[in-house]
Amino acid sequence: MGLTPRETEILRWISYGKTASEIALIVSVSEHTVNSHTATILKKLDVVNRTQMVAKAIREQIIQ
Repeated sequence: MGLTPRETEILRWISYGKTASEIALIVSVSEHTVNSHTATILKKLDVVNRTQMVAKAIREQIIQ
């Protein structure tokens, strides 16, 4: 799928149910940066929401 290591990390935290603000604190970036990564992941995976994003990532074995 061509995700960067940071995008994969963000995706993993999303799969754990973390919000953008929680992820921002965990990975030491701004909430805007997390939202930007999330938007990029959505486009790369060709999905429209976070639920579809996580489901497809698991199906494609990007995350476990």
